[in-house]
Amino acid sequence: MENSGGPDGDVDNLWGMTFHPVPDELKLRPLTDQILIRDILDLCVDERTRDRGGLCLLLCDAQYRLVEPVRYDEVPDDCTEEDIDRILGRFVPLLREIVPDVTLMLAVARPGAPVPDDLDLAWRAVAERVCAQTGIELLDVWLVTPGGSCPVEAEAAVT
Repeated sequence: MENSGGPDGDVDNLWGMTFHPVPDELKLRPLTDQILIRDILDLCVDERTRDRGGLCLLLCDAQYRLVEPVRYDEVPDDCTEEDIDRILGRFVPLLREIVPDVTLMLAVARPGAPVPDDLDLAWRAVAERVCAQTGIELLDVWLVTPGGSCPVEAEAAVT
């Protein structure tokens, strides 16, 4: 187990997940506004993650306010739907241990244009299924790329 940060606000890393501090004033507003969501994602998903690929799980409370952003950078380059199922199936059930009344927003980071494709839709579909199975409300799924970010809508995929 690696823990490269500490209580002084530095980044913490545990089992491939990275915990990033976010300014307290951003944690007071619910993640219901797309501008605020983009600002949070810009803080939590760095350029390296956008270039290489990864996930950011925005753990929110029952009022949709950000409690803890968690980044996971160990997404395989040749990610498949089975990988997505394994990753989300591993982490989502544990979220209630971090935030008892957790709600979740998922951000998928990858290189390329901010236009959802079939794999982005697979992230959304698996997240919806795993969250439903665990009783965790999924607020939304976003795509984050070097060129920008956008919500992943089920009907918006470009193949």
